[in-house]
Amino acid sequence: MIISKKVLGQKLKEMYENAPHNKKALMVHLFGIKFANVIRSNGYSAREIVETAGINGNSYQVELNKGINLSQYVDIKKNMDNFDL
Repeated sequence: MIISKKVLGQKLKEMYENAPHNKKALMVHLFGIKFANVIRSNGYSAREIVETAGINGNSYQVELNKGINLSQYVDIKKNMDNFDL
């Protein structure tokens, strides 16, 4: 599925900004898990997505990469329909 960096960045920014208190990094992980296949198939890097989202800091690139890497080992259990593109 081809999805632009801009759309992914907007979704990451939305998940980040709407994260519950002290759960911003967790939401970045969940974004990486949920959209890993899209990110990989389009050849995007975590840096590109984080920069497009306007989330500053190299640490969020690391957190996004953690989510992408975790995606092959975990399934999202809770309904995340409100996080679809």
